[in-house]
Amino acid sequence: MDWQGEATAITHRRHGEHAVILTVFARDAGLLSGVVPGGASARRAALMQPGGRLSLHWRARRDDQLGTFAVEPLRARPGLMADADALAGLNAVTALIAYALPDRDPHPRLADATEALLDAMDAGAPWADAYLRWEMLLLEELGFGLALDRCAVTDARTGLAYVSPRTGHAVTAAAAGAWAPRLLPLPGLLGGQGGGMAEALALTGHFLSARLAEGQAGRPLPAARRRLVARLAPASPQRSGTGEAPAETGGVPQGREPATGDTAAGDRGTTQGSNPEGQGGGLPDQGTARDGGNAARGRKGADSSEAPAVPGRPDERGSAGGGPGPLPGRAP
Repeated sequence: MDWQGEATAITHRRHGEHAVILTVFARDAGLLSGVVPGGASARRAALMQPGGRLSLHWRARRDDQLGTFAVEPLRARPGLMADADALAGLNAVTALIAYALPDRDPHPRLADATEALLDAMDAGAPWADAYLRWEMLLLEELGFGLALDRCAVTDARTGLAYVSPRTGHAVTAAAAGAWAPRLLPLPGLLGGQGGGMAEALALTGHFLSARLAEGQAGRPLPAARRRLVARLAPASPQRSGTGEAPAETGGVPQGREPATGDTAAGDRGTTQGSNPEGQGGGLPDQGTARDGGNAARGRKGADSSEAPAVPGRPDERGSAGGGPGPLPGRAP
């Protein structure tokens, strides 16, 4: 098997004493890996830094073999290494590509969007919104696209306010009705009625986690994405302590979890129809209640004044815990 073309370096790792395994993302070949003989040298390794454009010739005897690369540099992107935010963005993009895409499966639209995003990062132009759209496109290319342009219940294109955490379809506030607490808020950046980058990345992070991490890959999302989200949408002081999941975790705000049900199993027992979500449910935050009860019981046990000794009996805690001793006039 033989392939020749241009691609962007995604990752490379040491292979033996002198070689490296290089993974690239090509428009017409998808994610492709191969051995680069002599690639472990300092000069050669510098040419294969993630984000750089390469001219490649890949050969393998059979389709199931790893193959080898002949590599020539085309264009470096030094701006990706010159800025901390751009470097965090590069790490998140390359980590998600390597995490989510299957080998040798072309995704031309995603490849074009990736090149445009990396070019914007390299040039120092604003790219946060482009990254958000890139995550939306990644979900769409993998078959998990979100339908945020119209209401799933009324087909209206205005007044959209929520997104079903199960189907990824938008609904208006009027159509949501009593189901609103079970739905995710639709941020203004994605056509909703409020919220900013933190809420938008929390929305895409929810579906990346639910559709990829839990349903497909079986592994948590790359830590590089959490670090990037922490930079693009740091948690504000107003949100701290409110029970809302940090945006960088990609989780659903806990304040919108339903009071009863189970997001994974309990939804199957919910009838469809008037429910704009298609299915309902969500685990209550029972851990907080249990922790609060345990803390209250711990405080009660620690404060001897809340459990006075019974008259006519010695206070057995006095000798062991350093508290008050036996009652006056009574033998211990």
